[in-house]
Amino acid sequence: MSDWKTYRPKRNLIRLLWLTACTACMYLWIKVSGKVKA
Repeated sequence: MSDWKTYRPKRNLIRLLWLTACTACMYLWIKVSGKVKA
């Protein structure tokens, strides 16, 4: 049980990092596509 309790926070951290990376990629992609259009 202690293993599961220590595993869960790591999973949440990975999810947070994944969301941050996705947001950064989308932001950069929009910036680049905006430059190409303009």
